[in-house]
Amino acid sequence: MENIATGQRPTFLTVLCVLSFFWGAYSIYQSIESAFTDSPQRNYEEVQLEVDKGMADMDAANLEMMGSFLSSTIEMAQLAVENAKAIGYAGIFQSIISIFGVWLMWNLRKTGFWLYVASGLMSMVTFIIFLGTGLMAILSLVGIGFVTVLFIVLYAIHLKYMN
Repeated sequence: MENIATGQRPTFLTVLCVLSFFWGAYSIYQSIESAFTDSPQRNYEEVQLEVDKGMADMDAANLEMMGSFLSSTIEMAQLAVENAKAIGYAGIFQSIISIFGVWLMWNLRKTGFWLYVASGLMSMVTFIIFLGTGLMAILSLVGIGFVTVLFIVLYAIHLKYMN
């Protein structure tokens, strides 16, 4: 409790912020790559090759069982290519908001928490809008959502140190 009185940032909050700064920088890099290069098309081609290879190696029973999962993977990859620029631009915008929110929390400002929450929610909504609600998209969103909610909760625990 001494951190509240002294206005010092707790060590765990510092760690969270550093992790978030690195993730934000990586997200900006990935978003720039998506918006301004042919990376999404190359990724799609790699996914298509892997799926084709996997399907060729499966027997009929496994192919029937995995068919919807594999077709969902291809569908999500196609949507990622079709919407690459929009996904990239949205990612840049959301990452900048997130990094700014983290910077404010680094400086013990509660406003940063709310920007971070807004950025996380925008990210998940953008994901659904551009990548759909297929099986693979939902599975990916659950993973992304889990990490997003985890960080929001961990930051929320530290709101008492912010003003």
